[in-house]
Amino acid sequence: MAGYNTKLGRLPGRFRFQVNVANLFDQDEIIPVRLATGTGATDGFTLPGGRGVALSRYDLVSPREYRFTTTYSF
Repeated sequence: MAGYNTKLGRLPGRFRFQVNVANLFDQDEIIPVRLATGTGATDGFTLPGGRGVALSRYDLVSPREYRFTTTYSF
């Protein structure tokens, strides 16, 4: 977040300009969220060949997003 407050000329009140950036470094890898605990769990399972338990849920990262806002206050 970067913001700037100013008074413009003879206009009453103040202006605020602000820039927000979500996912600044543009991470694009998936995020493993939940580990399947076994076959007894409703979402759990084990990998074939006895390779252990599996991850049952992943989150995708939103792409970089820019937002510019202007606020006027008396």
